[in-house]
Amino acid sequence: QHFEELLPLDRDGVDYLMNEYNISPPDRARAVLGQFGLPGASHYTKIGNLSGGQKARVAFAALQMSRPHITVLDEPTNHLDIESVEALTTAISNYDGGLVLVTHDARLITEIDCEIWVCDEGTCYRFEKDFDAYRDKVLTARQQREEEVERMEEQRRKDKAAKREKHLALLKKEAEEKAKQAAEEAAKQTATQAAESNGKKQDDE
Repeated sequence: QHFEELLPLDRDGVDYLMNEYNISPPDRARAVLGQFGLPGASHYTKIGNLSGGQKARVAFAALQMSRPHITVLDEPTNHLDIESVEALTTAISNYDGGLVLVTHDARLITEIDCEIWVCDEGTCYRFEKDFDAYRDKVLTARQQREEEVERMEEQRRKDKAAKREKHLALLKKEAEEKAKQAAEEAAKQTATQAAESNGKKQDDE
């Protein structure tokens, strides 16, 4: 369940932060919301009436105020607008706790200082180089897979052509054998007819 879905939709962001995290005065709560890029005009708007991106900013503000030791963010930039992504990037950069970030967002990865851990084929390992090196590794692996697929496709075409050629050769051989048999049958029939004709002539004499 997304964190923003747990927000009290009938309360505004300032009221929510002040009461949930014992913040005062209201300007302090507004400062936190502003830090995450929520426009001042929306600070006293009911959370249920905010856009999806604005709800996410309130959620990130609340997450910061809860001061967790470790935060796990699973694809946090999904469905966020550009301003919300920028606010999230700033917040992550300023965050002092532990953070596990699951994302395919290349921009987010490159703009924060983090270790890269790769989950692939049932394993998880730390990638020692930077994101550019990881991207090159992925692109190289994809190119190799594409080349392997092309080699397999080429081999399949060759096998199909060889099979077809073998089949045609077999059909040709069968046709030649049938023609040979037909010729032999015709020769036998001609010889028989000639013998019968000679026998008839002798009888007439």
